[in-house]
Amino acid sequence: RGMSLSTDVAEYLVTKGVPFRDSHWKVGNLVKWCIHNRKALQDLTMEQWQALIPEVEDDILPLLDLRTSVSRRATLGGTSPERVMEEVKRARDDMAGLILLFQAFEFNIRGFYPSL
Repeated sequence: RGMSLSTDVAEYLVTKGVPFRDSHWKVGNLVKWCIHNRKALQDLTMEQWQALIPEVEDDILPLLDLRTSVSRRATLGGTSPERVMEEVKRARDDMAGLILLFQAFEFNIRGFYPSL
């Protein structure tokens, strides 16, 4: 909770036609307001949202969820569950290759140093 979804808000504004530099500025002011008023983004009412950023509509509310935020990051190297599982599989495959390499190295070393 808190401000971790501020990037999602900036991206949302861009989809509404707000230039990124303006979106960044608006969200920065929103975060300052929230900190000053001890509010998390998820705690704002729609009236507060629209008073602070007039471009915001009801469709922002589903975006203010951490799982939704993580799942939306489906690009290569992103945080979506699918992308994370791809990286886990890749890491496992890499580890399997390293284990084979170390086993071969160990076998070769024992040929030179049988006492090991």
